[in-house]
Amino acid sequence: MGWFGDFFCDDPTCGKVTFAEQMPVIAQRYARKTQRIKERLRQIGFESGGEAGKRLSYLFDISISGDQMIRLVRTASEAG
Repeated sequence: MGWFGDFFCDDPTCGKVTFAEQMPVIAQRYARKTQRIKERLRQIGFESGGEAGKRLSYLFDISISGDQMIRLVRTASEAG
């Protein structure tokens, strides 16, 4: 059993294939970024825009494209 042995069920008759706790307050299901980091990136996007926001986020070791940055800003009113 490898490193992933604790997270996957090896029994083929088991109904659960993977085991992970869902925490929608922190991140939506299948999300690659937490709500908190998305909000920080949205703030950077509002202040500096797409490509400049991308470069600024790299200073904080956050990977994002300029297009994603603009998308976060555009969806700000939908996010609430």
